[in-house]
Amino acid sequence: MASFQNNQILHSQRYINQTTHFINRMCYLTDCPKCQKTTWGGCGAHLNGLFNGVKPENICKCDNGKPRRE
Repeated sequence: MASFQNNQILHSQRYINQTTHFINRMCYLTDCPKCQKTTWGGCGAHLNGLFNGVKPENICKCDNGKPRRE
């Protein structure tokens, strides 16, 4: 994950607050634990354009594209 300071937004659409507690704010890209390709997590309402810049062959096809649950 990218280096960061408190309250700085990260590439995964998470941020860390002063108490170092991670909070999911929107949908985000993540790695599939099965195939290690790119998939998504979050609520599903912010998927428009999320995969822009990700090559089709690098997008996870496991579980019919369902999100990874944390």
